[in-house]
Amino acid sequence: MATKDGGGVAVYCRSSLQAEARRYFHDVTDLEFSVVKVESPVRALIAAVYRPPNFGLDTFLPNMQSFLDSLEMMDCQPVIVCGDFNEDLLSRGKKAIRELFQSRGYSQLVSAATTEKQTLIDHIYIS
Repeated sequence: MATKDGGGVAVYCRSSLQAEARRYFHDVTDLEFSVVKVESPVRALIAAVYRPPNFGLDTFLPNMQSFLDSLEMMDCQPVIVCGDFNEDLLSRGKKAIRELFQSRGYSQLVSAATTEKQTLIDHIYIS
């Protein structure tokens, strides 16, 4: 995975939510993530993901595919995946990460720039 210091993920939940961390995901390696299953007041599976800028898509995409497979097998809808994917959705060119999510029926909710440099690298996908 990336060798640069920094990054990482966290999911914070209000104490009034019935939330439980999910830690083990089969066949998911080299991926920074945190997952929480919320049962009440609304049922949802929430995942935060970080892809470092120098982490190649050739490694990231298969891991993300396995990660989504694992999330979807948990039989909890909706599945919400958010985070810094370091794929600028406002720039021209192919968007392999967005295409992966769209091919699985997810919608990307963020449409405006998320950084001071006017890039959209922070995505929120919902099933």
